[in-house]
Amino acid sequence: MKIFTHSSGVGSFLPTMREVDVKTIKRADQIVVDDLDSAKEEAGERIYAASQSNWDFS
Repeated sequence: MKIFTHSSGVGSFLPTMREVDVKTIKRADQIVVDDLDSAKEEAGERIYAASQSNWDFS
């Protein structure tokens, strides 16, 4: 049985802000953003995960 979890992070709007840790981002099967270009510039937790681990935006 597969268990699904939904988490919404909506408060991180600067590259230096983070709501979600790298471990959670790396464990996610799917991450949905409203605009990929904006997320690459503004979503601090994803920018941090990309710089600190093997996670990327693709």
